[in-house]
Amino acid sequence: MSALRILTLAAIALTLDPQMYAKTKDRDWQTGAVLDPLHSPYFTASTNDAPYGGNVDVPLMKVYDSYLFEGAGSAYFVREGRRWERTKPANLKPGDSVKFAVDGQRIYVLDPNGKEHRMELVKQVPRAKP
Repeated sequence: MSALRILTLAAIALTLDPQMYAKTKDRDWQTGAVLDPLHSPYFTASTNDAPYGGNVDVPLMKVYDSYLFEGAGSAYFVREGRRWERTKPANLKPGDSVKFAVDGQRIYVLDPNGKEHRMELVKQVPRAKP
């Protein structure tokens, strides 16, 4: 490789914006609460019924963990698909405060350890008025 080619590639590399290639993108984070699935005013079906936790559409080697979140304007039923049973789920318990961002049919959640989890939005309902 010639010296001119190396200098040209170095100049191009220095002019590229590293933010353009960043993996994480700015999200519209909301603060909410994790709800108890057995005492939720929004979702009345049993969490063992499909699609709330039943194994009707679950392929082999895929494990789903279901969560209910209540945000400022809506309540969300989400599930996190884990490839293996040994993969750690989000460390969320009913009553915990949660930080999440809605992006189409995906919800991104920050657990108490600061790890980001991508979850599937199954159902969204308007929040009940007090």
